[in-house]
Amino acid sequence: MEHGYYLKSDMLLKSILTAVGILAIITGTGLINQGASAQVQQQQQVYKDPQGKFTIQYPSSWEVAPRDSSFPYYGTATAIAFKPTYEGNDPLSHSLFNITPKDIEKSLDKTTLQVKPKNLDQVASDFIEFLKTPSSVLGDLKVEVLKNNATTIGGLPARQIQYLAHSIGTFEMQAYIIKNDKLYSLRFSTSELKVPETLPVAQKMLKSFRLTA
Repeated sequence: MEHGYYLKSDMLLKSILTAVGILAIITGTGLINQGASAQVQQQQQVYKDPQGKFTIQYPSSWEVAPRDSSFPYYGTATAIAFKPTYEGNDPLSHSLFNITPKDIEKSLDKTTLQVKPKNLDQVASDFIEFLKTPSSVLGDLKVEVLKNNATTIGGLPARQIQYLAHSIGTFEMQAYIIKNDKLYSLRFSTSELKVPETLPVAQKMLKSFRLTA
């Protein structure tokens, strides 16, 4: 009888411990998920263009890149550039996300013989041709185009191009949006080896981009 009693007691204790353990795991996971969700929300910062043209969100692990840096985060017309705060000084390891507004180029419509602003398809086609032209600045970088597709950003039609520059080991993402006769170029660049960690951040930034004027 005593053996049966202890056996039943042992089984009951194991059942209780198992149930408590499962509950702890579920509760702990919920807390972790809630904490992670809160952390993600806290990490998001909003950048507002001083001229009121656009807004974009970026995580607290990134920052506005300095204009006086030796690394070319900014082009002549770049409005703003962002970079991770944790990266070192090796130029080839740098990641960047910049936004450049430009006037839309115009071309002669071969059907109507009228001069018109280029559309997104034409802009994307011109850029890919530039990437593959041997005489261009990227012509000798062994560029491989991975994606060229229509999409939407901030509720507006957009074009996104992804490519690898094998000679320097970088991954590039170029997106274009047109509004009010302005072409907005959003460019992301990172080392091929950093794509798994940086591309999701860049895609989230891209999705948060809003033109406000």
